[in-house]
Amino acid sequence: MNTKETGKTLHLHGEIDIVVTWVDGKSLCHSGAEGAENCRFRDWGLMGHWFRCVQECLPWARRIHVVTNGQVPEGFDESDPKMRLVRHETFMPHDALPTFNSCAIEAYLDRIPDLAERFVYFNDDMFVLRPLEPEFFFKDGVPCDFALFDTIRFAPDSAGELVAQNVKWINANFTAREIYAKNRRRLLSFANGWKSAARNFLYMALVRDWVANFYNPHLPAALTKATYKEVWAKCADVLERTGKCRYREDWNVSHWLMRNWQLAAGNYRPMRFAGKYFDATDARIDEICDAVVHRREALICINDVGGLSDFAEGIRRIKDAFERMVRL
Repeated sequence: MNTKETGKTLHLHGEIDIVVTWVDGKSLCHSGAEGAENCRFRDWGLMGHWFRCVQECLPWARRIHVVTNGQVPEGFDESDPKMRLVRHETFMPHDALPTFNSCAIEAYLDRIPDLAERFVYFNDDMFVLRPLEPEFFFKDGVPCDFALFDTIRFAPDSAGELVAQNVKWINANFTAREIYAKNRRRLLSFANGWKSAARNFLYMALVRDWVANFYNPHLPAALTKATYKEVWAKCADVLERTGKCRYREDWNVSHWLMRNWQLAAGNYRPMRFAGKYFDATDARIDEICDAVVHRREALICINDVGGLSDFAEGIRRIKDAFERMVRL
């Protein structure tokens, strides 16, 4: 997309920022965090590749806000006018710091200084591998998303409790019938893919009184500050308590509450699911590397679940895959 086309698109749809949260697990403040799982905090050394992919594939982004506790990730270019290093204390309440809880940080993302009204939120394990137009994330200023009714998985190694808390607050503010009425055309649109439309139809026919969950793709989320404002107006108590919780608890809510709120309120444009989530395990390392090298997906998430028997070797292979991707 050339500069003229980019300017025209942003004029029509508004400026869009990128937000990514990052932590260096090698720092003493995180490695010594009580109750912290090593795989939740350890850095894979992939941020240089993350920056390169975003700059190559999303050149239209107005700003790239890198949220940290003051640490600077590898690949961050302070001379780049698009880059912003955002410290927690610049947008979070001081009595909530220091924090080791991603949910707490996510509760206040809309308060990042100079953040555009529309932004795409990445975790640092989410990568864009193919060029994407702004319309992939926002159409006519409205977030694009994939709405699919789903169940919640409760298991010792799952985020079921956290997911349930997000859904609890959706059901506290919307009825299932209200959601169906607002979103019938969107939920049944073939823009979601016919299988998803069929699944939503069956769910709407069978479940009339409550919403179990919206499928969470574990990929970047298109969000707006207006959504944050609306959710804070309705759910301030749980957001404030989450924001002051220094370590993640099962009763916390996350940014998926904001994303689910947009879906429930009908503030989205339906899209076909585009991307893939990977648990980083011995069984999937070959598939992960192949997806990166050949850009099999537009977006991927490589989630550290502690499933690599040789962590150093696994990271070496993934880094090599990103290097090979550039050479192809």
